[in-house]
Amino acid sequence: MEIQQQCPLCGGDNHCGVANAQQSCWYMTEHFPKPLLASVSSDGQQCICPHCLHTYQEDERL
Repeated sequence: MEIQQQCPLCGGDNHCGVANAQQSCWYMTEHFPKPLLASVSSDGQQCICPHCLHTYQEDERL
């Protein structure tokens, strides 16, 4: 299966290191809230972009 390089939420580049043949990715060190993960496919082939993650985190703080 091919890892998608588009964020499933906004359609922008998700900056996935794994999709770009790197050993690791920025998302491996981040915490993704369960409600945010539940909003996307569970096939593990689409990564949420940093912008959408940080926007969600900021909205939760309000």
